[in-house]
Amino acid sequence: MNRPEADELVEALDAVAEVLSRSSERVELVAARSRELVSGRAAGLSYAELITGATGPLVLDVLSDLQERLSAASGRLRRVEVRALHAEGLSMEKIARLLRVSRQRVSAIINSPMGERRPDPDEDHARAAGLSLTDSEFHMIAEALPHIVWLASADGATEYFNRQGTDYTGLPRAANDDRNWVSLVHPDDQQETLTTWQTAVDRGTVFEHTYRIRRHDGEFRWHRCRSLPVRGTDDQIVKWIGTATDIHDQLRLESELREVRRALERECG
Repeated sequence: MNRPEADELVEALDAVAEVLSRSSERVELVAARSRELVSGRAAGLSYAELITGATGPLVLDVLSDLQERLSAASGRLRRVEVRALHAEGLSMEKIARLLRVSRQRVSAIINSPMGERRPDPDEDHARAAGLSLTDSEFHMIAEALPHIVWLASADGATEYFNRQGTDYTGLPRAANDDRNWVSLVHPDDQQETLTTWQTAVDRGTVFEHTYRIRRHDGEFRWHRCRSLPVRGTDDQIVKWIGTATDIHDQLRLESELREVRRALERECG
């Protein structure tokens, strides 16, 4: 390996090490913020009150920053590795086997002027979310979040449901596997929700929808749900990562404020 390529590899490794060295700070911040939210909910505060009154970064802001930095550093390292190995005479097939990526990915890196493509921001975010963290790291963070978090396979079948989800529904994780989660959606919202989800899965696009989910006491509460496709190194969807945030109190407050406004308008009009 010539000197410039060696320097590039060292710089890429240093970038990865720097991101990882700072990751513990971000994980601690996520844990502290999660504990604050959990204690606030236990004290009777609504999620809207906790979010609007937050003085520090939100959990997802911290995670997004960490994921983006990990994705950028790992992507840079991969490009340098591929180019260095190719410069040393290794075939694309052997490089693909060594680095456990597809030959198409190796070819794209070698033949691209910058060795990278420009993905859609949502797609890039999803790739970082799914591939920059190990399963154990992801599960640790997901279990601490005050959101319902789930993972689904490439075809849309649910594979993982975090503790917040089981606590909310009162049902074991297995009850939410595959597509059983649909039974927890309000009957009036089921068809539209399922159709919107299946369309996202078929097209590989971001899923965003608001619908009511049944709580363990039988009450249906409004949630804003969002799921992103996670793509592998061959650009194929390997899974989906999604969250459901309870916005019931927020919507009720907004409705009450509208009623007050209309009442004031009637009195003044």
